[in-house]
Amino acid sequence: MRLIPKVAPDNFNLFLCGDNHEGSVMAYHTGMVRMFDMVESEFEGIAPRHNYLVHSGDHIEAFTWDDPRYHPANIKTSTPQEENDFFIENWGHLQTHWIVMMEGNHPWRLRTFDTLTENTCKKIGIEYGGFLCKIIFLNKKREPFLKTFHEHGKLMIKSIADDPHRRRNMMELILKRHLKDLAGDCQLMSKGHTHRLLVCKPQAALYMNDDEEDIVQNYTTPQFVDKIFAMRKPPERKEFPAGEYIHPDHRWYVNTGSFLKSQMVGKNPYTEMLELPPVELGFAVAMIRDRQVVDVKEVLV
Repeated sequence: MRLIPKVAPDNFNLFLCGDNHEGSVMAYHTGMVRMFDMVESEFEGIAPRHNYLVHSGDHIEAFTWDDPRYHPANIKTSTPQEENDFFIENWGHLQTHWIVMMEGNHPWRLRTFDTLTENTCKKIGIEYGGFLCKIIFLNKKREPFLKTFHEHGKLMIKSIADDPHRRRNMMELILKRHLKDLAGDCQLMSKGHTHRLLVCKPQAALYMNDDEEDIVQNYTTPQFVDKIFAMRKPPERKEFPAGEYIHPDHRWYVNTGSFLKSQMVGKNPYTEMLELPPVELGFAVAMIRDRQVVDVKEVLV
């Protein structure tokens, strides 16, 4: 576990991406360039300098000839080191926005030859996240106001439910189950690895109490705004104090998507060999306003 401090303003955007697999012919660079442009431009009213980036890992394909998924026609470079160089050339310009990159299972497989992810982080000048990390966001006085949790992950997320609504709901619950016990004080928790783009939102539970005159409804999350009874004064908005326990139902969970195509005409990728279902290519953007996570957008490319 790495603990990474980051001084940040009250309002910023956190781009959550990963699994671009540089070196593979299936890597979708048009989608990556779209994300680059968004990171380096004003987004949702936030200046570019306050757009930050977290990479969930598997930045390169890192296949060698003895990997059962290897096929020379599917690889654009000769060695994983060349893939690293290609990645740095394409992604290095984001260094001022970039907070951390996680260790991925693809480069980790070659750790006896080269610590590819860690060396890439050093060359770009960003934090190496290892397998698990927390980002502790600090104000100018270096007081913590928000924590987020990140990993590449190992467990897959899939559902065989026949209804698309149920399938999506089941995968969101699986994502939550994977992450919720790994940290108790983070408003947002994210993982990569599955190539799926998923957001599981906080869910408030209804309960009833009284105001000494009448029965009133309330909700378990302090961020809920009463939209039903407009004549009532909405409850005062409260924050989750940094470092205190946050109930699993009140957190945001994100699976950070991918830039790797699953099918391509004239190619035989391992995704087809393994009968993996198609996934949406893209990434997520968490919007932090007044020091709280208020929304996470899925961006398809």
